Amino acid sequence: MRSAKFFNWSRYQQPFSKSRTVIVGESALAMPRELTSFGNDVRDLQSRKQVVQFQTRRNRVIVAGDDKRRQPSSMEVDSHQYFLKPSPLERFMNRAVGMLARLGLGPRYLHLLEVPSRRSGKTVATPVNLLEVNGHRYLVGGRGHTAWSKNVLAAGSVTLRRGRRSQRFLAIAVVDDRKPGILKAYLQEYRRTVQRFFALPADSPVEAFTTISNNHPVFELVDL
Repeated sequence: MRSAKFFNWSRYQQPFSKSRTVIVGESALAMPRELTSFGNDVRDLQSRKQVVQFQTRRNRVIVAGDDKRRQPSSMEVDSHQYFLKPSPLERFMNRAVGMLARLGLGPRYLHLLEVPSRRSGKTVATPVNLLEVNGHRYLVGGRGHTAWSKNVLAAGSVTLRRGRRSQRFLAIAVVDDRKPGILKAYLQEYRRTVQRFFALPADSPVEAFTTISNNHPVFELVDL
């Protein structure tokens, strides 16, 4: 599989809709005729900052766009991992939200995730939105395969903290086949803050989420 590391629309002068070319990292691939249905989404990449992807026989093709109204986020992608790196402002906001969770403030779904670093072994704290669906609790990697999701996968268990209350859970990685309904529920619940991380709008049919299932890690939390 080919991989995309960094992409900025400003580097390419010719519109995608005219060139019918898919930019992947430093290379370009001809767009297959059967994939012309993606045309409208691709033309809107600059205004919506969307990520569009599709699978061909030999390549996974991923296109990302960002405009001049904000600093572009770095994107690291390979056949198994998708990650949207936060900007300095977003990292600052995450720390502020984390303080709210530590103090027990903010919406009830906001928690502070504590998990050992897979590299140093030190506990790393990250604010997360806890999703509850039919009595099951989930953590979803909206930005993709972030550091916290890799730490959770390595550790197998996590602590959720909110104010003075904390609880440990077994964290079970959800397979891609089970993700579509969970991803749709997550996007519908938190669309105001996470829609920009997803290639699909929240009102997309659940079947459509199968195309992005491997982009977003999901963990089911089970009481220890």
